[in-house]
Amino acid sequence: AAYKKQMFANNWAEMPQYFVTSATESTGKEEVLDYIEEVNQEVFKNNSEF
Repeated sequence: AAYKKQMFANNWAEMPQYFVTSATESTGKEEVLDYIEEVNQEVFKNNSEF
């Protein structure tokens, strides 16, 4: 709660997306990879120079 309060105090309109992950148990791995894929698709779709 303190982190969220600090973010809003520093003019963030909303909290950035976050992922709960674990390297030892691979928790969250697919979610992170899916998000990276979505971002890459958006970047390449919106910028034909790549």
